[in-house]
Amino acid sequence: MPLLSRTIIRLAMLYLLLGLAGWSIATANQYGYIGGTWFALRPVSIHWITVGWLTQLIFAVIYWMFPIISRDDPYGPAWIAWAGFAAINIGLLLRAIFEIGLTRGMSYDLRWGLVVAAALQWLGAVLLIAVSWRRVKPRGGR
Repeated sequence: MPLLSRTIIRLAMLYLLLGLAGWSIATANQYGYIGGTWFALRPVSIHWITVGWLTQLIFAVIYWMFPIISRDDPYGPAWIAWAGFAAINIGLLLRAIFEIGLTRGMSYDLRWGLVVAAALQWLGAVLLIAVSWRRVKPRGGR
């Protein structure tokens, strides 16, 4: 298994745990078991589970299991895949910071951070698709 796939899978599992923990905290807050205002964790948790865990897990398996391009270059340009991985994760981190920050009193003028976060996640997905696109082949390999 390539290093990139192992790294993505490990981080994806961490996002699953973070997403479930965040969802549990938001739900406990909603039902009055804990005080404070934790409602911002709900959309962040959904994002961590869907993009952080599920989407990245899918990309890791695609990068690992799709047919190789050639013996010399089995997975395509690795730097593109690493850049996509970094963009998605920086976007997820920014999403959490700005989503929670804006509900906790961060200046509303900084709402552009959510746009940057979404753009980075989109760019990361495009890069990971681009590096895998040539590896999608019909049966028989032609």
